[in-house]
Amino acid sequence: MTLDDLAAAVLDTDADSASLGAYSFIELGGDSLRAMRLAALAREQLGVRIPMKALLGGEPLAAVLAGAEVEDAPREVVAAADAAAHESGLSRTQRGMWLIESITGGSPYNLVFTAFVEKGDLDVEVL
Repeated sequence: MTLDDLAAAVLDTDADSASLGAYSFIELGGDSLRAMRLAALAREQLGVRIPMKALLGGEPLAAVLAGAEVEDAPREVVAAADAAAHESGLSRTQRGMWLIESITGGSPYNLVFTAFVEKGDLDVEVL
């Protein structure tokens, strides 16, 4: 399987290499969730790192895929780190979040918001 094959599968398209060269990941129907999936599959199956910023940046997809880098850590190291996360007692969801954070280099799960309490008392200890 090639990066082009993975991209086509994630995008659920029959796009040919000319389309990959002319259009960005977003223009081909990609979004942030599909970008994370493609990055994870590329790392898991091919040992290649595709930066999320590049996938979502608007460059032609072929250029992004051509710029993908071979993972520095051997697959055995990644597998050992995943096994360590598994043994730590994390749930499957938490392990998935850990994997995504390790691929993207940050957390897509941090949400910044402001909340106002209008009525009632705020229990600071519970908060």
